[in-house]
Amino acid sequence: MINFSERRARAPIAHMDELHFIEAASVIYLRLWSQGDGAQALIASEFDKNLGMVDGNKAFRALETLWQLLTIHKRRSLTHYSLHCQYVGVDECCLANFINIAGEGKQADATLIAKLLVKTHVANFLTSCASDFGLALKQMKLRTPEYPTLSLPETTTIH
Repeated sequence: MINFSERRARAPIAHMDELHFIEAASVIYLRLWSQGDGAQALIASEFDKNLGMVDGNKAFRALETLWQLLTIHKRRSLTHYSLHCQYVGVDECCLANFINIAGEGKQADATLIAKLLVKTHVANFLTSCASDFGLALKQMKLRTPEYPTLSLPETTTIH
């Protein structure tokens, strides 16, 4: 039997080039985070380099908590493409939009989206983490105009 819900969640709906820089960075960092400890160390290093130790650590903890809340309190499993894929799936686009909206300070809108992603009792906390992470990405963009420029190994990936 085909699970249409899962197919829709993976459906490509955008290309990385079409996303706002905070949305694109969100997708990249969420994909990278799912790669494990080595990738997470790369993220921490990138944040420290671009934001300094204190703000870099705050951004890293916001992303870490965001990921934990999405994993533990999810309404359903979220899907994502591989790290180097230029397509963006439905779930990725929703998360990226959520982080961007929260980073812009639109808390009511962001909380509404959060309630669709996680159980209601943690939605405000998820929104707070997304806000911190979105603001950190905005700071990184202001400090380094060529951002995001993660030094990732080149691979050929279809999806």
